[in-house]
Amino acid sequence: MATDTLTATQRETLGVFDAAGAPLSTTEVASALDRGRRSTYERLDRLAEAGALETKKVGASARVWWRPRARRRETGAEPASLVSALEEYAIVGLDPEGRIRTWTPGAEAVTGYAAEQARGEHVSRLYTDADTAAGVPGAHLERARETGSVAEEGWRVRADGSRFRASVTITPMREEAGELTGYASVMRDVTERRAREEALRTERTQLERVLETGQVGVGVFDGDGEAIRTNRRFRDLLGRPAEAGDLELGEATVRELDGDPLPPAERPAQLAIATGEPVEDRHVSVETADGGRRILSVDAAPLADGGDSVVVTASDVTALVEQARRLEQRHEDLLAEFEEMFDRIDDAFFALDADWRFTYVNERAGEVLDRAPGRLVGENVWEAFPAAADSTFRDRYREAVQTSESVTFEEYFPPLGAWFAVSAYPSESGLSVYFRDVTERKRREAERERYAGLVDAVGEPVYELDEAGRFVFVNDAFLEYSGYGEEELLGEHVSVGMREADIDRVEGRILEHLAGDAEGPLTVEYEVESKGGERIPVENRISVLRDDDGSIRGTAGVMWDVSDRRERERELTERIRQQEAVTDLSTRALAVEDVDALLEEAVRTVADTLGVEYASALDLDAAGLEPNEDGFLETDERAQTDLEHVFAVGDVAGEPMLAHKASKEGVVAAEVAAGEPAALDYQAMPAAVFTDPEVGTVGLTEAEAEAEGFEPVVGEFRFRGSGRAMTTNHTEGFVRLVADEETGFVLGGQIVGPEASELVAEVALAVEMGATLEDVAATVHTHPTLAEATMEAAEHALGQAIHRLNR
Repeated sequence: MATDTLTATQRETLGVFDAAGAPLSTTEVASALDRGRRSTYERLDRLAEAGALETKKVGASARVWWRPRARRRETGAEPASLVSALEEYAIVGLDPEGRIRTWTPGAEAVTGYAAEQARGEHVSRLYTDADTAAGVPGAHLERARETGSVAEEGWRVRADGSRFRASVTITPMREEAGELTGYASVMRDVTERRAREEALRTERTQLERVLETGQVGVGVFDGDGEAIRTNRRFRDLLGRPAEAGDLELGEATVRELDGDPLPPAERPAQLAIATGEPVEDRHVSVETADGGRRILSVDAAPLADGGDSVVVTASDVTALVEQARRLEQRHEDLLAEFEEMFDRIDDAFFALDADWRFTYVNERAGEVLDRAPGRLVGENVWEAFPAAADSTFRDRYREAVQTSESVTFEEYFPPLGAWFAVSAYPSESGLSVYFRDVTERKRREAERERYAGLVDAVGEPVYELDEAGRFVFVNDAFLEYSGYGEEELLGEHVSVGMREADIDRVEGRILEHLAGDAEGPLTVEYEVESKGGERIPVENRISVLRDDDGSIRGTAGVMWDVSDRRERERELTERIRQQEAVTDLSTRALAVEDVDALLEEAVRTVADTLGVEYASALDLDAAGLEPNEDGFLETDERAQTDLEHVFAVGDVAGEPMLAHKASKEGVVAAEVAAGEPAALDYQAMPAAVFTDPEVGTVGLTEAEAEAEGFEPVVGEFRFRGSGRAMTTNHTEGFVRLVADEETGFVLGGQIVGPEASELVAEVALAVEMGATLEDVAATVHTHPTLAEATMEAAEHALGQAIHRLNR
């Protein structure tokens, strides 16, 4: 077979034998080519049929292959012209002792030695010094003489001292009687080939690394569907474990996205082989190991090597396809929702396209415009309503389209004899218009303007509400009284500033008033809160407003501030109560014998009547106790005063004035009084401020720790880094831990942010039990929770933070 008739793959296969120089098995060739055994066998078989290889069966089913040797002419003479023409081969004749006898031009070209320099020299001159010292040249000749031939590859030395990689074959030469007459050595410089092979190996290694670490599955298959190469991701996508061996096309169960099986002939790889054309982004479905479904995007293209191999890539697009399906479903749901919403809109609504044609008209718009919605769709708005073509309506609609900004206006339309409040919203497809008939409101506003001056002359707060209880008019006196501006009140419900209980009570009174057909106004009293936060008791005289047909169109009211009257009533009631208490005590003092009990009751009664704390009325002098300069009783950690049998708990014992502190002091005092060992650690006493954001604190601050002689270390974590805080949209604030740098003991903590009053309990526990930063950091916290911030702060103090920069 002529070399120029070989394909690239056939030349590649023969190159394996050139490098080996010895018979090879099918498996050895497949390994060298990095291909499947079946496709490699087919290549070898075709080369053997063409005479480029010889083969022999070995054992039951194995086979070896080799390159046929060129037969030597019977005369033993070498054709001089052929030998001389092979300049890339160094052909050297040696005598039986290994000295150079013949030297071809090719030998001179390869080694740099001229014929006169080489002849008579021992062949070891071409070997490296190390090989010569090791006896390699002689060993080669001896092995060739014993085995009939030696083929090896090693380093040789040129005349200029440079080294080159050589492929060498040494064959003994004998007479017919078998006597050794010398050796024929054929040597070729393979340095560049070896460099190319090394580069190829490096490139192949890098390609392997890319293939095995990439997220795209890649597979190469021969014409029979046998896998030549597949990466791990390809096998994973098809649910093929590594130990299951190579894949074959058609082996995996592949389905259409609708679940129908996809015939093998219609699959991407087989289509690419059959048509010679690439197949791109074909979506197919495969089953996963757990019985689920995985959607793959598959590309397949024939390899441009003259053969029938195909490369296939696959990517998992399950999430993308499912997301697209959900978006499509959401799109359809929104369209249906919009249709339903348009039908429910109380306002009249119509939509126009870029050519001012109606594209949608809801039922309410049809009623207001006195036109059938179906007949308006497709008609030009200016042709349907010529009177609007030269009006404010057209000017404002065009303004919205030209500026791409919405417009809102009110305008009178003579053909319908009505005022309309209009809002127009531009979009890429046209204009959306919402409008409602405000003719009645305009009439009332005109009426209101007529009597507004009269109402302002009254000097008292006056207001008017519509049928829904919304302000439609307030006079200046009402604005001054409430602290609000007119624009802040108009349109708002009358319940602004009212308590829920008062709202229910007043509404109930109004309903009762209307149900009883009572004549005249209704008078109610309640409290309102001004814009500045002042609570004002008022008397409101409410009148019902009716239209000409008797239907209720709203209410009007006049309000008076009754603060002074309420205060006078309260003072009078208090004086009566105090007088009654004194009178009762005076009367009982004349009748009882237990004066001490009466005095004790009198103290309580006086404290209650005067509105003072009972503790301030205690006779401490009689008990032998004296308050400190701040007015509190001094106690120890067992809640005991200077008198062993007297305990003080709560506010009388001083700050902090906290309910939980008082409760704990009461428990400790009871236990000590009962003879049990008990004490209270005030450093572990938490405190909270229920503001927004909340504040929680316990133990020492950094400054307090330094003042007490500690060398504090501080860790902090801000809630803006907390997943739970972000989900609740409360990311302001932080958790800060203060600890002793030497021992790691937690000395205190400060928390500002969501649920600080709850979170501070964990820090209080750490201070109480003597926990260290390591204890807090090592405690696993549920994720995502706000409490994780305490763990994060401990890790930050230790310099082990992973969700924020360490100090």
